[in-house]
Amino acid sequence: MFRRKRKQSDFAAEIEAHLELETEQLKAQGLSEEEARTAARRAFGNLTQAQERFYESGRWLWWDHLVQDLRFGLRMLRKNPGFTAVAVLTLALGIGVNTAIFSLIDAVMLRPLPVPNPQQLVIFTWDARQWPQTDSFYGWSGCPSKAVRWESGKAKEPAPAGCSFSYPMFEQMRAEKNIFAATFAIVPTPQLGVNINGNASFAEGEFVSGDFFPALGIRAALGRLLGVSDERAAASPAVVLSYSYWKRQFGGAPSAVGKSIVVNGIPSTIVGVAPPAFLGLDPGIVHDMWLPLSAQNRLVQQWPKATDAAAWWLMVGARLKPRITIAQAEAATQVIFDRGVTSGASPMLKREDAPHLELVSAAHGLATLRKSFGDELFLLMAAVGLVLLIACANVASLTLARTAAREKELAVRFALGAERWRIIRQLLTESLIMAVAGGLLGMVFAYLGASALAAFLSSNWYSLLEINVHPDLRVLGFTTAIAALTGILFGLAPALRSTRIDVTPALKESAVSLPGTALIGRRFGVGNVLVVAQVALSILVLVGASLLARTLINLATMNVGFDARNVVLFGVQPDLNGYKGERLASLFPELQRRLSALPGVASVGYSSVPLLSGAYMTRDIYFANEPDRSPQIDVLNVGPNFFETMRIPLLAGRTYNSHDFVDASKKKAKVVIVNQTFTRRFFGKHNPVGQLISLEKGKPPGVEIVGVVGDAKYNGLREGIEPTLYFPMPAGGGIFEVRTASDPKALLPSIRAAVRSVDSNLPIFQLMTQTEQINRTIFQERLAAWLSGAFALLALLVACIGLYGLLAHEVARRTHEVGVRMALGASPAEVLGLVLGRGIRLVSLGVVIGIGAALGLARYLQTLLYGVRPIDPLAYATVTILLLIVTFGACYVPARRATKVDPMVALRYE
Repeated sequence: MFRRKRKQSDFAAEIEAHLELETEQLKAQGLSEEEARTAARRAFGNLTQAQERFYESGRWLWWDHLVQDLRFGLRMLRKNPGFTAVAVLTLALGIGVNTAIFSLIDAVMLRPLPVPNPQQLVIFTWDARQWPQTDSFYGWSGCPSKAVRWESGKAKEPAPAGCSFSYPMFEQMRAEKNIFAATFAIVPTPQLGVNINGNASFAEGEFVSGDFFPALGIRAALGRLLGVSDERAAASPAVVLSYSYWKRQFGGAPSAVGKSIVVNGIPSTIVGVAPPAFLGLDPGIVHDMWLPLSAQNRLVQQWPKATDAAAWWLMVGARLKPRITIAQAEAATQVIFDRGVTSGASPMLKREDAPHLELVSAAHGLATLRKSFGDELFLLMAAVGLVLLIACANVASLTLARTAAREKELAVRFALGAERWRIIRQLLTESLIMAVAGGLLGMVFAYLGASALAAFLSSNWYSLLEINVHPDLRVLGFTTAIAALTGILFGLAPALRSTRIDVTPALKESAVSLPGTALIGRRFGVGNVLVVAQVALSILVLVGASLLARTLINLATMNVGFDARNVVLFGVQPDLNGYKGERLASLFPELQRRLSALPGVASVGYSSVPLLSGAYMTRDIYFANEPDRSPQIDVLNVGPNFFETMRIPLLAGRTYNSHDFVDASKKKAKVVIVNQTFTRRFFGKHNPVGQLISLEKGKPPGVEIVGVVGDAKYNGLREGIEPTLYFPMPAGGGIFEVRTASDPKALLPSIRAAVRSVDSNLPIFQLMTQTEQINRTIFQERLAAWLSGAFALLALLVACIGLYGLLAHEVARRTHEVGVRMALGASPAEVLGLVLGRGIRLVSLGVVIGIGAALGLARYLQTLLYGVRPIDPLAYATVTILLLIVTFGACYVPARRATKVDPMVALRYE
């Protein structure tokens, strides 16, 4: 009350001083003293009343107490630097890993497109009961359509659905001016050969309609963007560069605008540069350039004509007009879609197929990375959430021990009249101070961790990624919320525990503990519960990490049917550089000869696509004795020495000779080599060499099987080995396989030089080792296994620190009790067993609870596992043994310290 009155008098004196100053200023303007004082009081009246009401309501006193709590909390934490450092570091790790994973999820899944009003953007999608009868169909990996499913017997398959449309359908949608402010179409280009001032390279791009940039509402960083005028067939080819590609290729020079570059042999003019934040509609996926949709027929000869209604290859999007809902837009466009696919001379769907058009929000862009990384990121988010809970339990245990050591201080405060809520608020304030410090340090860990994760994903993706993990308001809000929640979580139990102090025993000089908390007691206190919870949660993380690690080991050590060691891969596409006819036919043999002559090269082969790259081809074949049977078979075109270079064994017949490749160049396949699975499935125990197959229905068999090779993985590690045909490769682009006698990476400069010696303008792509290629196909498994393993070790370490802290604190506080026991005849071994027994019992209980929870949750990992069951006895046994060994070490140190207690010193211990 005295403090409040003093504050009131100070406040009144301050107001009086301001009134005198204002009065003097008004008098200087010509007013009389009475008029000036009246005007000054009128000006300050409302302010004074408001401040008086503020003070009388008690808010001033509340703020004063908060400042006191903060100062006292900082002073107490500064007095215990060891405890503060451990607690803050533990919280920083827990908050940091959570924020790092959330930053990645935010960048890939939650962040809206950097365009005005992204919520108005929609993507057209469709679904039906049957697939449409189209001449060609482009499947979009980032299609945001909903996962509709249908059942056929016991098997479940994805329902026919997609976001590909024909150009005539796009034109009809674009005509809906009453619903859409603008409608656009996009399609990714195949790899583009780009020649800039005589320097050849490859680029990734998109063909876009003239409405694309106007619909998105973005402005050029330099020059102009593509418009409707560029879509005319007579328009000269124009190119808009991405900001990063402009920086990379032109060094950010403004003079790049207006320059001519050659794209797939067609001169094109750079008309502008996109803004830095805009990468395209697919977050994280980098596009080097955008070209008019009308240019696709000139740049990509093998694609369908734009006017072909049976070619579904465009993704269509639109910006809704203001106050137009998605439901209204769907109703208007459903009529157009239904009429377009079910009518005409050759309808692609029937009315009973129930074709349905759906507009999906494109506010967050397309879903390529969301589909690729979504499961792994959410799994890791769950894992780091458990790590944070373990960290909270750990700090709560340490805080409980520290609160117990402050019993006398708290008892004195209670004796002097402090209210219980006041003590709780003080202790919670200290917890929040540590949580805020942990959150600030965790932001540093989060940024470093998220940047490293983004770099890992980019280095293992098929093309360049730019994942922006810089913190935004969502990330900062997440960190703030998680820090506040963490502070309450680990601070609440110690704060409530402090209210149960018995003041009288605590004030006695000889009191060293509260009743009922003996080294061996019947009470199962909050500290014990927290240790058990830490162990149980650690089991969950460890089991998940063990299963994912087993999956990675199974994939990495699998027998793939060929020798992946010491093999360098690289690709060329000479047709993009104008190679044709004889010049094209002679290029690959010449490259093969130059590469084979390099020192350290054992052999050289080539193929249409690399093994285990995720790219593969299939085709139907026909047998003479079963003309109606047309199984779909995997197909790979290979060049000379392919089987020898990849060390795929020849089991029967022969490999290819020079005459076979001459026929292949004339596009007349006469011979084929098959794998062992093909032989077993279609010929049983009979020798297939010399047998004939047909590649066209109704045509007599004319392709002879001349050899059988061993089975080799083709598509991916998780895929089974299918019947495969190896055809001689015709002239064209492909992938070289170079087997080296030693470290393959040491020969990369020599390989580049050999290619330049043949043609300095011939760019190469995907230069890497076969091992790196395989690692790319399992990078999601590597990401999940390595990170979950790291988080599991972190969880184990934190749990052991918590167990060690609990037992060490108990031993220190029970020095008097231990001395009594030893004075009464207890041996060091009995004391050792006493402390160890308590620790092992807590760990064993946590293990039982954790394994029970893991058995119930492990089934959710089923889709991520390979070669291991969710309920794997070896994984559970390994984790249990590991945890018991590590926690035994954590228990042994304080237990050993207890055996060193001198009874005479301990009996005098206070």
